[in-house]
Amino acid sequence: MSFLEFLSQFRTPLLDQIFRGISYFGEVIILLPLLCILYWCVDKQLGLQAVLSYFISGGIVQGTKITLRIPRPWVLQPDFQPVESAVGSATGYSCPSGHTQSSTSIFGAIVANTKKSWLRILLGAIPLLVLFSRMYLGVHTPKDVLLAFLISILIVFLLQYTKKNLSISSSYKLGLTILAEFIGVGLIIYSLLLVHWNVSTLEYVADTILYAFCLMGFAISIYVEDRYIHFRTECRSIWMQVVKVVLGIAGIGILYGGFKLLPWERVWTRSISCFFICVWAFMIFPCFIKKIQKKSYSEL
Repeated sequence: MSFLEFLSQFRTPLLDQIFRGISYFGEVIILLPLLCILYWCVDKQLGLQAVLSYFISGGIVQGTKITLRIPRPWVLQPDFQPVESAVGSATGYSCPSGHTQSSTSIFGAIVANTKKSWLRILLGAIPLLVLFSRMYLGVHTPKDVLLAFLISILIVFLLQYTKKNLSISSSYKLGLTILAEFIGVGLIIYSLLLVHWNVSTLEYVADTILYAFCLMGFAISIYVEDRYIHFRTECRSIWMQVVKVVLGIAGIGILYGGFKLLPWERVWTRSISCFFICVWAFMIFPCFIKKIQKKSYSEL
């Protein structure tokens, strides 16, 4: 807390806006379009590796969050004031940091597969800036961000090693898919038991439940895509790529907005919508891509 109090001395309205903007690089508003563009249009395997890095590290982080149940800095020390504009995105428990995990796992995977030095430096700086921004904004302690950073970096390196040194069979992929579904269900049950035992509240475990639904949607989708769909990222022109991204993101928006209309608790509408968003992004829309581009691929 002493470091956060030290940083708070340097806050200004301009710096508050700058670091709030940097913090968006750990949020879905930037990361989801980035992953979609990467997976649909640029490099399917790299996109998949980045998403895998996100989900594996996210599972560890979310499980750790609801197990440790460490409150936010302003709860630990009521006289401490975070930057007000950042509080809305600081949901759930504090440790480890979800923003740091998200940015480190995704940008770390991209950096690990980038050869240009200047690009590696540029992209590698983003998680570090996000990490620092969360402390400047007063929503995480150094322990929160460093633990998330270390977990994510470890997963990035493990996936990179697996990619270079191991060959994964179809039966092994099926086993991993089933395991991911069990992990998702397990996280949901664990979260609800904490609420049932009055150890936590639905508000504080909501992020973990949402993540679990995303994981289950993602796992089944990439297995089906890898087994049956096999879409390709290439298009005849850049405009086709733009149209592809616009249609894909529009589908995500329709799903998210549609589920918000359901008369259920927000945690369930958000979680179920995210399940179907993952199914759309990694299975249904890739199938659509393959269909509309079939004539462009002579081998199909």
